Amino acid sequence: MNKRIVYLIIALLVVAGALFALNGYLAREVGVEPTPDDSIIVDDGTVPETPEPVTEDSLMVPDQAAEGEIFLQEVAFLDEGPGGFVVIHRVTEEGEVGDIIGVSNYLAAGRHQNVLVTLNEGETVAIDESVIAMLHTDDGDQIFDGALDVPLTKSVSMEVETEEGTTTEMGEEIIMVTFNILDEEDLPGFETKL
Repeated sequence: MNKRIVYLIIALLVVAGALFALNGYLAREVGVEPTPDDSIIVDDGTVPETPEPVTEDSLMVPDQAAEGEIFLQEVAFLDEGPGGFVVIHRVTEEGEVGDIIGVSNYLAAGRHQNVLVTLNEGETVAIDESVIAMLHTDDGDQIFDGALDVPLTKSVSMEVETEEGTTTEMGEEIIMVTFNILDEEDLPGFETKL
């Protein structure tokens, strides 16, 4: 019984050594050497720059054409945070946050670029409509739940009118961007080809 275990261990060590040697051989054959810090290597053989740390939650959304998806230029969730979602809302006639018409997939902590959010089934946006993209935190399950995955806020200074005059106070503001749905011809950079 003990001999079988010893033979099994020796066989596993031989296989592991062979795989290690083969990996080194293949890396030399394609001209890519392993990096000492285990960095990711891009197809052209270069090591990409380390991304800047995300120190605040943020959202960038441009005006865009009416399609079945909403384009988010950049979404950033704090590096040490739980990540979250971008929730797309209609704007009411009063200019307030309206119904949810789309929710992104779960986005991990860090920076995300060129994110597409598919609108909910049956939802559309119209030219000249204003829409809101809002950051929501994740409660830990990576599944959006409007009751548990609450909007993210940031601290802002606000001017407040009092009987004594105007004072500045700190407050909380939901992280959101209002953007417009435009005719494709009205978007910056659109050129008509003749």
